[in-house]
Amino acid sequence: MNYVSQVCEVGMMRFTLREDNEPEFLGRAAEEILQLPSVLRVRTNPARQEIEITFKQPAEGLLRQVNNALRLVGTEMTASKVR
Repeated sequence: MNYVSQVCEVGMMRFTLREDNEPEFLGRAAEEILQLPSVLRVRTNPARQEIEITFKQPAEGLLRQVNNALRLVGTEMTASKVR
């Protein structure tokens, strides 16, 4: 039998969102983003209005998908860092 192993790298994005959102917004945004196929984990920091996303690479179109998910819950990105 032949076994095929696919090696994936992991990446991380951190977004700072607009500050005029209600507190439960981050949780809703995290739930939407976690539904995306290449997303492994989503963490939030309500004090800084940040969402940190850990994802499998390659993740073609992930930034566009995250932006669409954020629009669904009523916000948009204002800054980001990618490591």
